[in-house]
Amino acid sequence: MEQKYLIRTFGCQMNEHDSERIGGLLLSEGMSPTDDVSDARVIVFNTCAIRENADNKLYGNLGHLKPLKDRRPDLKIVVAGCLAQKDQGLIQRKAPWGVTEITLLGQNVNTYGRDLTVPGSARRPLFARLLREVDGVAGIRRIRFTSPHPHDFTGDVIDAMAECEHVCEHIHFPLQSGSDRVLRAMRRSYRRERYLEWLTRIRSAIPGVAVSTDIIVGFPGETERDFEDTLDVVERATFDSAYMFQYSPRPGTRAATMEDQVPKDVVQERFDRLLVLQERASLEKNRAQVGRVVEVLVEGEGKRDGSTQARTRTNRIVHMADPLERGTFADVRVIAASAHHLTGEVVPAPEPLVV
Repeated sequence: MEQKYLIRTFGCQMNEHDSERIGGLLLSEGMSPTDDVSDARVIVFNTCAIRENADNKLYGNLGHLKPLKDRRPDLKIVVAGCLAQKDQGLIQRKAPWGVTEITLLGQNVNTYGRDLTVPGSARRPLFARLLREVDGVAGIRRIRFTSPHPHDFTGDVIDAMAECEHVCEHIHFPLQSGSDRVLRAMRRSYRRERYLEWLTRIRSAIPGVAVSTDIIVGFPGETERDFEDTLDVVERATFDSAYMFQYSPRPGTRAATMEDQVPKDVVQERFDRLLVLQERASLEKNRAQVGRVVEVLVEGEGKRDGSTQARTRTNRIVHMADPLERGTFADVRVIAASAHHLTGEVVPAPEPLVV
């Protein structure tokens, strides 16, 4: 069944802009918009703390949704925006109908706090502190974040990931290119060897961590040698998964006016080679999960009638024949693997001891 979302904005033009971005993220997950509350699987209220009566509108709408949430426990209600930041725990006290997983979202999410004046912080990023604060919020069982910038992925963030119980063992760590020359052209502040060093530190500190990435093929001026450098880094990095894109010019961007645009047929041929390499790595990583028992959070119905789709802490999708309720947790034994998902079966709960 197609999943739908509804976004309501109580705020300023910045909220409107953020709502468009939230909608785009939900669209990318295969959802579609709706104006009917009863059709929505996800309802987002994007709020502003300055606009008059925004809080009354928010709490009024949350109150109206309680009967719907009681009938449909799978309904996800999201409060975003600066009112959510201002009221924090007050929202959950006034409207305690449930969340267990959250994602901290930002273009360079780990630079959070650099613009804040905090005693003793020296205007450094406060993302590690944010992770620890969220980890202490009652009821939250999974914390994710995307997308960090490699330049600001400091040791304190790695320590926080390793030490916080609810921060998931998964990181999306954008590479973009394995060529130092192309990275300079992209105005990226890191280089290939430095990126791989960060990756080694992360994996050493967080055993079993899964790493996904972004890679762009065919950036203007990319030579065959540049692309071979990307293949080399991808082979050395052994990513669990990757979002791979063929570069296409975007009006108004600096790259669109650059010389040496790579011909489409060359970009396609390089993309196909990269895809083969990464699919092989993804399959190998997933096959290593077969036989293990993993905790999953049920996301909803699978593609086949009566089946279930769930997700592990390492962000792997698991398909199961067992019908399970959306939003619940289960222990699952992995019985098969492909490059893009696992197949599992629910592990029955142990029988209680009779004394």
